[in-house]
Amino acid sequence: MKTKKQFMFIFAILLCLGSVAASYDTFFHTKYEMADGMLYGFDWMYGEKHGYLCDISERVGDKSQVRPLSKVQGCRIRDIDVFKKSDTLLRKLIVPMGYKYIYRFWNFKNLETVVLPFTMEEIHLNAFMGCENIKEFKIHRMNRHLRFKDGNLLFQNTSALLYSVNGARIPEGTRKICDGAFANRHDTSTVYIPNSVTSIMSYAFGSNSSIKEVAFSAVNERFMFKNGNIMTKNDSALVCLLSGYEICDDVRVLQSYLFYGREDINSIRIPDGVVRIDTSCFERCCSLKHVSLPKTLKVVGYDAFNYSGIESLDIPEGVEIIEGSIGSCNK
Repeated sequence: MKTKKQFMFIFAILLCLGSVAASYDTFFHTKYEMADGMLYGFDWMYGEKHGYLCDISERVGDKSQVRPLSKVQGCRIRDIDVFKKSDTLLRKLIVPMGYKYIYRFWNFKNLETVVLPFTMEEIHLNAFMGCENIKEFKIHRMNRHLRFKDGNLLFQNTSALLYSVNGARIPEGTRKICDGAFANRHDTSTVYIPNSVTSIMSYAFGSNSSIKEVAFSAVNERFMFKNGNIMTKNDSALVCLLSGYEICDDVRVLQSYLFYGREDINSIRIPDGVVRIDTSCFERCCSLKHVSLPKTLKVVGYDAFNYSGIESLDIPEGVEIIEGSIGSCNK
């Protein structure tokens, strides 16, 4: 009897392992289908089929506007993830009902209008990178997640600014300026930030816009603009740079993702006075080979130099915490 129970137990374990292996295999399975000149991808996530738009380069007919399909081979298409520039004539993107997310729709330089359905829930940061001529977002009046106000695309619930069309007027009440919000602006040199803003992400102004100055009111208690940099007043944290990559001597903290992905940096000197380098500050700076760390440094954050090109790093004696900051540095 005992042997039979053991056999049944082992059989049950093998059956479970087989099920897990099958699930694992289908989780990573991806299939592509061309429909109406557009390429769609399909993933099986935990057994559920998931569809998304991933290319429009083969479409024919009217190339000034595109409306992707909402269903292909019986599968609903929910997301857009197009990162390949494929149609320079495209002026209007019409997103059908049922779509929920836009991860990327990059480098369509003639795109002027984006029409979003009430089902659209989220637009990722930098979703329209390189789309420098967008003039408006038409959002269904029943959409509860997004709004377009004074030429700005915002999240309803958090009042976070995703994309600025006008380049200067930020609505009062905006609380956060997201990465890429002004990265495509070439029509203004100054941006005025209302006092309601409590958070500015490091890549909010990108590295290719024409903006040279950010203006805060005299009563702003959080931020200041100094020597081409946005800094916090309370802890002198460098939030983002609008000109070059020279760090001022009065900076004490380098904010997360401050130099993320910058390929134009070969070497950098971090001045004395800086006590903390935050998460992923120099991550994926592949040309960065030489870094001079200050004696005042105390903390090097997680992934601070990951995937960078640094060949050696002299850690000052005063450093107290290094959070896995130099992983994947092949040199």
